[in-house]
Amino acid sequence: MANIMVVDDSSVMRKKLSEILTRAGHSVVTEAWNGEKAYREYVKYRPDLVTMDITMPEVNGITAVERIIEEDPEANIVMISALDQRSMVFSALQKGAKHYILKPFKAENVLDIIDKVLRERKGEERKIKQVQRNADQEVQSTGTMPFSIENRNGVFIISIHRTMNRNNLELLYKSVQGLLIVRPLTTVLDLGDVELVEEFILDRMVEIYDMVLKAGGTMKWVCSKEDLKTYLGNKTEKLEIVSQIHISG
Repeated sequence: MANIMVVDDSSVMRKKLSEILTRAGHSVVTEAWNGEKAYREYVKYRPDLVTMDITMPEVNGITAVERIIEEDPEANIVMISALDQRSMVFSALQKGAKHYILKPFKAENVLDIIDKVLRERKGEERKIKQVQRNADQEVQSTGTMPFSIENRNGVFIISIHRTMNRNNLELLYKSVQGLLIVRPLTTVLDLGDVELVEEFILDRMVEIYDMVLKAGGTMKWVCSKEDLKTYLGNKTEKLEIVSQIHISG
């Protein structure tokens, strides 16, 4: 069961949602009547999920989603909206909300969507743990680590080490493949100061880049070596290549 924050400017709606959630075994840890209060309460309580109204005084739900996602890119937010607010719901989803519930709603609809979002979150966590286990096994079997993956403020930094070779390319591919369930998926492939990367390996990394894009994610490349930048630039014009990583937060 989950700790949930209910956000709505209507006390009647907050009470209705709270009753539905608590009867299902969830805990409503806090409530808010506008977006500003919702942001402050999220930072304080870090709930597993937020139900978010759209039209509220002072700070609306869309702005609240944007601020909460900036604070915690992995936040689970479900929008509560009227039928005529579909365009606003789409905007909230673009800013990081996970799902939406249309008014008027039935208790079973609310619980189905909330359970779906929570299951997807658990699936993401299992995938990420499996990626780490695979990497640990590689270290134990070879004594070296060909790459590392770090979640930095919701951005997955994939750092390629000097020990990367053809033999452990498949592990890299499977590890990135395991991240594709994450939404939104933002990645950085960091070649760092690696002096020489075999052409076959670079081509495989470009395939991994294409795989991330097809899954709806993004990937930025970090490379400090001009010859590698030139090769990659010639390989595909789509790549965004920078010299250093800049992650806010």
